[in-house]
Amino acid sequence: MKRLGKPVRIYWDTCAFIGLLNGEPDKKRELEIVYGFARAGKVEIWTSTLSMIECRRLKDEKFAEKPLSDGNDAKISDIFKQPFIKPIPMAVDIATTARALWRKTDGLNKYQDAVHLASAARWDIGIVHTYDRDDLLHLSERVRSLNGNLIKIHYPDNTTDGELFEYAKQQVK
Repeated sequence: MKRLGKPVRIYWDTCAFIGLLNGEPDKKRELEIVYGFARAGKVEIWTSTLSMIECRRLKDEKFAEKPLSDGNDAKISDIFKQPFIKPIPMAVDIATTARALWRKTDGLNKYQDAVHLASAARWDIGIVHTYDRDDLLHLSERVRSLNGNLIKIHYPDNTTDGELFEYAKQQVK
């Protein structure tokens, strides 16, 4: 997983964090593997600070009345405080790029996903992990980073098990 001694930089959109926090059975294994790589210093997980608000509740709080549990808030907050999680602030250049991507990219329907892509593009992060089939997966290698590199967008399975297994998983859904 290391290349030239530097950790591999991977971008996680919000659904990856939510899947890990909730221990979602169809996502848990590969997310825990990537998270373990990060803890071991082989990977850095980058994300927009937008993820910090998008991860606003856990699955057991879906229908709960406010105020929500302080304990669950701490779980959510703590995941973003790990030294291998690299939050990307929502800066003006990222917001401008996100708006342009949203306006020009067919099939990119949610502005939040445009923010995630713009954040990865700004910091030249070539791998984006997501489970967002409708808005992001189909855009793999259609968006370039600021350095001109194509951004690969796929399930975390691609990193843990390889392209064939990731492709098979996409076909089942």
